[in-house]
Amino acid sequence: MRRAASNAEVVEGSDVILLGMRPNQLTDATAGLPFREDQTVVSFLAGAPKALIEAAVAPAGRVVRVNPLPPIRLRKGPVVQYPATRWSRTCSAGSAT
Repeated sequence: MRRAASNAEVVEGSDVILLGMRPNQLTDATAGLPFREDQTVVSFLAGAPKALIEAAVAPAGRVVRVNPLPPIRLRKGPVVQYPATRWSRTCSAGSAT
């Protein structure tokens, strides 16, 4: 693992990007980042419309919304993912107990 010099460097070198911020920070946080069509963006932004996220990360090809409900911190709650993708199924494989 290494520390990137900037968010742009992280986006350039990633196939999957996780967004975890407050919805009102989305526009500033993603402005000018070099998203690519072959990337998947996983959003943890509660209440942010999917269309708003898609516009902020264009031309990224896929946006997955994840909603870690409060009990998840105790490893006893569901994590809602939409839409189901190969990435989301792989990440959650074997996590059900």
